[in-house]
Amino acid sequence: MERYGFSYTPPPLPEVVPVKGVGNRYGIADPADAANFGYGGPDMATQADDPPLGEDEAAVFNGPEELDPDSLPNSQEEVDDLPASTSNANLVNGLVVPPGGCIRESFLKLYAPRAGAVDILFTQDLERESFARSRADSRVKDAASAWSACMGRSGYEVSDPMNPGRELDLAEDLSGEKATAIAVQDVECKKRANLIKIWFAVESSYQHEVIKREAETLKRAKAEHHERIRFAESLVK
Repeated sequence: MERYGFSYTPPPLPEVVPVKGVGNRYGIADPADAANFGYGGPDMATQADDPPLGEDEAAVFNGPEELDPDSLPNSQEEVDDLPASTSNANLVNGLVVPPGGCIRESFLKLYAPRAGAVDILFTQDLERESFARSRADSRVKDAASAWSACMGRSGYEVSDPMNPGRELDLAEDLSGEKATAIAVQDVECKKRANLIKIWFAVESSYQHEVIKREAETLKRAKAEHHERIRFAESLVK
């Protein structure tokens, strides 16, 4: 933003509450959190609003509003190879605005400096794959059924251990007295059904399978990650 004559300070990041154990990956699992917060979870600071931007500032920050996302370059290397002509370029203070603005430029420089870089979402896609496969596994389904039966004996007709609050219409008061009582019973039923341990073991086996299958790409992703961290450290020194 300074390159275009603007002073921009990003808003502070919210406080992050450390995850204990498996967190809520398989639905609420911690007895203390259930008793204290129900399904609401511990309070977290909210993300501060972005500072207001003028028209030219917004154009530099985000790129032009009418920009086609499919036309954006996929690496900084690709941007650097673009012709230098300014005849059809977006200009602010006499300088060409990078495709997608400063947001896209910083993303590419950090996450995709070269063509062929591993997609930054690659590992997350693998994580989602292993989770989806574990959830559909008969062992997890059987444990979830046992949890559901346990909840039913306490008067709660639910089938989804990930979000029973939605089935019980608790969205308006996730940390109220009713939600807290149900959450405590939820955790107890997960313990009786051994749901968390079974699900963790099943998903771990799928994760190991995916890691073995994608070993070469993961090696590249790891190397690029370390390179990215070194680059990021150099920016804040």
